[in-house]
Amino acid sequence: MKTCRCVNFFSTIIALVLICGVLWLGGCGRRQAEADESPASAAPFRILMVADPVALAFEKALPEIEKELGLEISLESVGYNDGRRLALMNTRDRVSRYDLIAFDVVWLGEYLEMNVLSDLSGAFSEEWLAGFLAEPLRGSMMDARLYGLPIQPHGEHLWVRQDLLTEHGLAFPQTTDAVLAVAAVLHDPGAGRYGIAWNAQRGQPLGQTMAHFFAAFGQPLLDETGMPAFQTERGLKAAEYALALKAYSPPDILNMAWDLRTSRFAAGGVAMTYGWGARAHMTEDHSASRVRGLVTYGPAPHAPDSSPVTPLGVWSMGVPANARSRSHSVQVLSRILQPDIQRWLVEAGNCSPPLSDLVADPNIQQKFPVLQTVQRLNEAEQFDMRMRPRIPQWADLCEILGTEFHEMLAGRLTAEEALHRAEAAARKLFEAEDS
Repeated sequence: MKTCRCVNFFSTIIALVLICGVLWLGGCGRRQAEADESPASAAPFRILMVADPVALAFEKALPEIEKELGLEISLESVGYNDGRRLALMNTRDRVSRYDLIAFDVVWLGEYLEMNVLSDLSGAFSEEWLAGFLAEPLRGSMMDARLYGLPIQPHGEHLWVRQDLLTEHGLAFPQTTDAVLAVAAVLHDPGAGRYGIAWNAQRGQPLGQTMAHFFAAFGQPLLDETGMPAFQTERGLKAAEYALALKAYSPPDILNMAWDLRTSRFAAGGVAMTYGWGARAHMTEDHSASRVRGLVTYGPAPHAPDSSPVTPLGVWSMGVPANARSRSHSVQVLSRILQPDIQRWLVEAGNCSPPLSDLVADPNIQQKFPVLQTVQRLNEAEQFDMRMRPRIPQWADLCEILGTEFHEMLAGRLTAEEALHRAEAAARKLFEAEDS
């Protein structure tokens, strides 16, 4: 009996120890879960952005933003292709490395397929969302679901030296034919000035340009079945337009992309350039600009027998699907998009605010005249995103276009051959995805 009582006693002690251990571990687990969901655990708050103008402005205004939000923010600003690559890699982790991710809306189809972003539908009031430019906000949605908020909406405009137009008695070129005619007059290599700059660098830059040129000639990239199909008369005219531009372009045009075309324009080296509106700060808000106050920003030129359409690009910011704290990320995103912080970003050089009131603000338009064109095109509903379809294959399709048409510009393919090779490769890509 004595031995039995001892065994029972020790059994009871062991059971109590085990129960206490389980309760203690459970409490730790709950505390860890609560810590993971608390704003305090999110310090530093991590944001992934591509080094576009809005990111540069954000970095410049970062001390004010951190003070206003009461947060330490770690901003990771990377190259265009790296932004996409890092966001896709981030899905492999159980918990996201980032609290917010900026994304080009052309990646949205791929991002949803790879579960990169959280669905933000219902996270913001309809009244508040009504303050955004309508088309960029729609561009941040798919299937009526919201996946981000626009932070840098901008069109690809034609930038022209108005002083040179006036000097030569020329009108702003509205059509592709007029662009070539004006470029011919203003092209003066002997004086160190070329007619026009544009994205002709191999790969993504030229790929996007060709998609825009197709649109200017009324040629969709995809047919009614969703397959690539641009071997048409209009597609050929778009390719021939690219070839014709080359004659009035700088000698290094086949290596020119993004900031290089607009910086060359700001330095006075070209009379015209295709340029994203957000980069107009390089001409209007930079000490090195030689053309401040001399530039007219207009709609993208269209073929004489096609409708006016200006490509709309949108950088949006969303919450990773595997975010540490979705609610905290949503809260910070909402705060970043408030008018006061957006005004700070404008002052820091972001000339493509997403809020309608800021775009229409006369003081901001005086600082960045490109916004007068943005407001006009927005009201006329001449911005369009359809030439940049938000499909999972977009990046690869763009690479194909930028490769084959670069061969054409380099003189190794005819326009017809480039169209044939690009369409064949694109169809093969889409068929492989479907199989």
